[in-house]
Amino acid sequence: GARGACECARRLLDHLEEAGEHRVLGVLGDRRVPAAACKVAHRAQVGWPGDEHFFPGEAEPPVFVFNGDFVDRGTHSCEVMCVLLALFIVCPRHVTLNRGNHEDFAICCAYGFQRECCDKYNELTFGMFCELFQQLPLFAVLNDSVLVLHGGLFRNRDVRMDDLKEIPRHDFSLRDMPEGGETLHAVSTLKRKEYLNQLQRDALWSDPQRNSGYAHNSRGAGVSFGK
Repeated sequence: GARGACECARRLLDHLEEAGEHRVLGVLGDRRVPAAACKVAHRAQVGWPGDEHFFPGEAEPPVFVFNGDFVDRGTHSCEVMCVLLALFIVCPRHVTLNRGNHEDFAICCAYGFQRECCDKYNELTFGMFCELFQQLPLFAVLNDSVLVLHGGLFRNRDVRMDDLKEIPRHDFSLRDMPEGGETLHAVSTLKRKEYLNQLQRDALWSDPQRNSGYAHNSRGAGVSFGK
C-alpha cells in the first residue's frame, strides 16, 4: 500500500545518498507529471521488473527527472505519488524525484493534499508522505553541466555546489521563515543555518520574470529573477 511504498522509497533514498549515486540524462518537468508517469509506466510493462529490463534494446537507458509538485494538482495526488514511488522503487537508477515547493507539510495542509490523503487513507499515511518529501533531493545535475531544480536561481550569486549539498533538507519547513518575511538581501555565508535555509527557499520557490535582475516574489518565498 501507500505506507509500504513510502517506507521502501525512504530506504532507497538513504541507500542512494550513502552510495553517492547520481546520473541524470533526461528531464520531464512540472505540470506534466501524470502524462510523464503514464509514459514511463507504459514502457515499464515490456520488461517489468528490474533496471536492466526497464528500457529493453537501449544501450544507454535514460534517466527521467520528475521535477516536483507531485501533489495539490487535482484530486488524484495520492495515485500520482503511488505511481511515481512504484517506478522509483523498481528502477531507482532511472527515475529521479526532485522535491517541489508543494512537497511541504504546511503547503499540503493549505492546498488539499492533506485532506485528500486523510479521506483516502489516514493521518498516519499523510505523515509518512511528508517525511518522504523531506528526503527527496532538491536538485539534479545533467551530465555534470546543467543544474535542474524546481524553483530558480539564488539571490546569492556566489553559491557553490558544496553549499547545495550541505542544505539540511530533512529539517526544512516553509514555516521557518525569517522574522519580518523574505527580503532580497542574501544572507551571509557565515550565518550558516540561515544561509542554507535561504538557499532551500530559493531552490523551491524562486520564479523567472521578464525584467532583468532580482525582485520580490509575490508568493512570499524565494525571489523573482530575470536575465
